[in-house]
Amino acid sequence: MCRKWRQALLAAATIAMAALTAPALCAAETEADAEITAEATADEAAADEATADEAAADGATADEAAAGAALSADSTFGIIGALPEEVSLLCEEMEDMTTVHQSDMDFYVGTLGGAQAVVVYCGDGKVNAAMCTELLIAGFDCDAVIFTGVAGSLSADVHLMDIVISTETMYDDFDESPIGYEVGQVPNLDVLRFTADDTLVAAAQQACESLDTDSEVFLGTIATGDTFVDSDELKTKIVDLTGALCAEMEGASVGHVCYRNDTPYVVIRTISDNADDEGGATFTELLSEAAANSARIVVEMLESLTA
Repeated sequence: MCRKWRQALLAAATIAMAALTAPALCAAETEADAEITAEATADEAAADEATADEAAADGATADEAAAGAALSADSTFGIIGALPEEVSLLCEEMEDMTTVHQSDMDFYVGTLGGAQAVVVYCGDGKVNAAMCTELLIAGFDCDAVIFTGVAGSLSADVHLMDIVISTETMYDDFDESPIGYEVGQVPNLDVLRFTADDTLVAAAQQACESLDTDSEVFLGTIATGDTFVDSDELKTKIVDLTGALCAEMEGASVGHVCYRNDTPYVVIRTISDNADDEGGATFTELLSEAAANSARIVVEMLESLTA
């Protein structure tokens, strides 16, 4: 075979071998590229996850900061009692006080415990408490609401002159169960119980410890209804429904309005009676003392919250 033919054959063979090996080389290169891409994607995913974690941490920090900033030395506190006896001590302690008369209520505006405060007694019952709370938030720009006063014990463990701080409140007499709602549930609300603000609850608890009273302090549910509870039958019914530690006539209305306004609140009650057949007589006897006990806690709270 002549030299030219040998060279041609060798060239053809080389081309054929290249054609045969090219797919394998491409596949290997593709596989390598895929591995590199997968590794890069995994690295990017890990980086994204780290970024997400950092963002979540930053978000949590921001939420914590917002929660802390929600109540500060510049906050204005709305303080409600149902009866004059429940706010009289607060008014005595108030500095630079002015009075604003609105909706047949006197709102006492000034400084209390170092904080800007608006003190008012609203009158008995849910409607009075709800109207007053809305006025404090919308009319006086209050950043938080504290309800102070007395209540009837629903628990054998909670005695006269003991203190109950709300972790939540709920209605004990609102009933649309025939049309599918739970007893106590207000239609078109996504909650049955109105959760009290953690910062305010902790401040109230700390205030009780600072005052070093002889009273026992309880945290739990407070039941609200437009009835003065003075019978064992009604008392048992409310306990079975709510599991509450005490009963009163305003707290859940305050919680309800604060929930709708995204405003922190807490209810502080000193026990004036046992919500039994002797409840009326005991209430009358202990009202002033029990009311003053709750009021002192409020002042101590404000001093700590604005320190």
